[in-house]
Amino acid sequence: MTNVLNAQPREPMVRGKLKELRKARHVPATIYGPEIKPISITVEYNPFEKAFHVAGESSLVEIDVAGSKHSVLVKAVQTHPVSGRYTHVDFYAVSMKKELEADAELEFVGESAAVKHMGGTLIKVKSALTIRCLPQFLVRNIQVSLAKLATFDDVITLADIAAPEGIVFDDELETVIAKVSAPLTEDQLKAMEVENAGDVSKVEVAGKKEEPEAAAGEEAGKEKPKAEKSSK
Repeated sequence: MTNVLNAQPREPMVRGKLKELRKARHVPATIYGPEIKPISITVEYNPFEKAFHVAGESSLVEIDVAGSKHSVLVKAVQTHPVSGRYTHVDFYAVSMKKELEADAELEFVGESAAVKHMGGTLIKVKSALTIRCLPQFLVRNIQVSLAKLATFDDVITLADIAAPEGIVFDDELETVIAKVSAPLTEDQLKAMEVENAGDVSKVEVAGKKEEPEAAAGEEAGKEKPKAEKSSK
């Protein structure tokens, strides 16, 4: 389902006017694209925040500007350096007839027997995939089932992931997505302890200060007190 935002056109503003706009819980924004001239708009803060949370930067948002509708992607977001609040948004108006390239996040679901029953550690080699598709097929997340990882020899590759409708993956099918590493053995743990202990002792020796030696030269250089002449 496409997220819908209502927007109002705005004239170019000086900094003071933009500040007033933000205080009124509106976000200044711009719509641009290869087939339209840039449009300066404002969107209400809360509806944009909700739409951005759902759509991210790889799902379509529909913006209605005074009755004129545009299918867009959130291209860039500026935030306040202290509060983190959104201060400006760039929307990219797409052509619904042209293929796009985007990144879709991977959502790992289910359980791995190698992790749950054998004490392994899940290693997520990839966190996102580059996809190509027409705008209407864009998705933010692609689910990856961990059920295949039953042993430490099992791996999930791109070939194990079913591409959603209309989507093509850019990576090779042999690309590793996730695997499970075996827990360390007692011998490996002991070897690590010995190695770490050796590193610590090296640091201590390197940082040890030598005691200052008695300066023999200084002692040798000292004059002996002259014997007093006896008075006759």
